[in-house]
Amino acid sequence: MRVAIIGGGPRGTSVIERLIARANDPNFALTRLARDDGHAPELHIDIFDPYPIGAGQVWRNDQSPWFINNTSARNNTLYTDAEVPLDGGPVVTGPSVAEWAEQIAPALPLADDPDFARELRDVSPWHKPSRRLQGEYFHWVFEQVRAQAPDWVHITTHRATVTDVRGTGIDPQVLTYLPTDADQTQTLLADVVVSAQGFVPDRLADDSVDGTALPARLAADLPLERIPAGASVAVSGLGATFFDFIGTFFEGRGGRFERDAEGTLIYHPSGREPRMFAGSRSGLPHRSQRLNGPDQYAAPSIPLFAPEATAALIEEHRNRHDLTFVDDLWPAFLAQAGTVFRTRAEHLGLDVDFEWERLVDPTLGRDFANADEWNAFIEEHFIREFISLSAPDASPWTGVHQLAGHLRALTERARIAGVFTSEAEQRYIERDLLPAANILASGPPSFRFERLAALRRQGFVQLIGPELRVRAEDDGYTAWSPRVAGSEVHAQYWLAGHQAWGTLSKTEDALLAGWLQRGEATLAPLGWPADARNVHSLAVTPQRLHPITEDGTVLTQRVVIGCVAGQYQPGAGQAAVPHSGGSFLAGTDIAAQVVWERLIDQPHAAENAGIAESNSLV
Repeated sequence: MRVAIIGGGPRGTSVIERLIARANDPNFALTRLARDDGHAPELHIDIFDPYPIGAGQVWRNDQSPWFINNTSARNNTLYTDAEVPLDGGPVVTGPSVAEWAEQIAPALPLADDPDFARELRDVSPWHKPSRRLQGEYFHWVFEQVRAQAPDWVHITTHRATVTDVRGTGIDPQVLTYLPTDADQTQTLLADVVVSAQGFVPDRLADDSVDGTALPARLAADLPLERIPAGASVAVSGLGATFFDFIGTFFEGRGGRFERDAEGTLIYHPSGREPRMFAGSRSGLPHRSQRLNGPDQYAAPSIPLFAPEATAALIEEHRNRHDLTFVDDLWPAFLAQAGTVFRTRAEHLGLDVDFEWERLVDPTLGRDFANADEWNAFIEEHFIREFISLSAPDASPWTGVHQLAGHLRALTERARIAGVFTSEAEQRYIERDLLPAANILASGPPSFRFERLAALRRQGFVQLIGPELRVRAEDDGYTAWSPRVAGSEVHAQYWLAGHQAWGTLSKTEDALLAGWLQRGEATLAPLGWPADARNVHSLAVTPQRLHPITEDGTVLTQRVVIGCVAGQYQPGAGQAAVPHSGGSFLAGTDIAAQVVWERLIDQPHAAENAGIAESNSLV
């Protein structure tokens, strides 16, 4: 039997780990058969990705060390634990990124690289690793899993892009793929196909890229060296990619930060950096996260998130679909979070009140008469951020930010458990709650925020204002905020610092686009209005994640996991956090179980159908 896994990043790697976990566990009858009698069917696993297998595109090791993960090293793993809701697979424990970096990586060849060696020396559980170091962890996991495969399981890697998969009914699926080192496509027959691509980019407009404008893509995929020293650059977006630009253009070009006698952070330029003019919808950068150490601080305790209360809530309403978020969770959260905020503010002598909408967007409904007024507002906002970073266990803002993260986690657990009333209710959570909670609960590490403050203070970065607009001119670009009078600036270059991915109705991924065009996949229904569709998620069966065609047929030989079926796997786009019970590893275990069940039922289907692999010009 043959399974094809499309996507060789951490998600695809995890599917293989889940398969090998079954293949090595004597509690599985097929595994006992292989060990005792040597009669187990052959399992061929083919994994496809144009980028290095294990790391994939996002985590590949040839990117800048200045591109940093926003999740701490201790909160990243590819191994299961007792809290993961597995679909029959065994628990196989293994190191987190932090444990790997401390105990294993120093003895690996990568430690001979000075940059990696330097980072490994600095790693702590709360360290935010570079993406390329985390990619080395994912690659290590893949190699470990491959080495642990029994002799009846064969793993083949393909540095290639899968452009199409066809086949319906009980026939084998026919994959068409283009190797990175070839100009002709090849084909492969597979009994099961697992779509594990992760984040897929949106199709770019024809006029979105030219010599002076770079599109909305990962910073690692952009030719940032094209921006010359001293150039003026407009940036739309103040999230993770914006901070990647900061790292690349300043320290990445030889600048350095140090503290003066008063402890203030000062930037010493190299002379090779550009000048940045940035804005976004709110006009403010994402909230930063403190780099915790031995003084780790705990989230505030509120009744809604007491472990026994959340467990009872989930179990009482599991698969009953009888709770509404707006009526049953949201009022309690607002009341209890508001109490935390006001109590902390009063203790610090701050005259501020709890307003959820204004916490999410501090500029909400406010216009600014001039740049001076806007800059004074920014100064106040930065002071609040520094209060949160210096005294997180006392900050009213940090308290609510942490509680927002817990609300996100509880809501996702409840969605997975079938607690909420309808798809429309879940769509409200996805559209309105989770983006707001993400803004509050996630963001760059604190040192990046402090460096941004220094660069802004010294004039290397200027924040333009909310609702940023950019207009192309004959000699460059004009950027401005309609809510800050007189905010217009001229720039020679324009960088789209937001992420344009996940809109499946205009996806750049040829495989998914082909499925949608032919009706072999369809967008997930939202439930209300009746004909509304979720442009960010394919329709799949809730239990086995099989895609559903336009005419309602379930394609049982395909499995779709992760972001592209996010309506049915809430939280799958987030990292696998140890002991969190998240959906990342739950989804990969479902995919492995589908393969395992097919292996038992049809051990030789693709082989019996004909030649397993061929070269052809398609």
